[in-house]
Amino acid sequence: LRRGDRSFFRALSPEANLTINGQRFNIGGCLGQPENHYEFWYAERWPLAKDPDAFAYRNYTLSKPSKGFEWRARSGAPSIPWPPKGLRLTVEFAHASLQNVRVFVHYEMYDGVPAYRKLVSIRNDGS
Repeated sequence: LRRGDRSFFRALSPEANLTINGQRFNIGGCLGQPENHYEFWYAERWPLAKDPDAFAYRNYTLSKPSKGFEWRARSGAPSIPWPPKGLRLTVEFAHASLQNVRVFVHYEMYDGVPAYRKLVSIRNDGS
């Protein structure tokens, strides 16, 4: 959505929060935007900055939705594909001081369903 040369942004809050050994980390997000502010963006009024203490974007992948649990139709419900048809977006985040830790935010969007599923997973390749 645009108004002239301005774009409409949603609040740029972190995708998740994580606590490791008592230290809290944001997963993504930006500094500089007023709390939960949704409006046409004026960079000169609210310059955005990277949060140096947050896990930062590293990569993304697209795949089919996952089969998180077994399911089958019962009690006369129509037989439908499982897992549902749709798209899975996985966004990977990393932190400079925690090189063995990766955080993955997974979004699953389903065909014909006005909802999505969000999951967060953490991988530690260190000791």
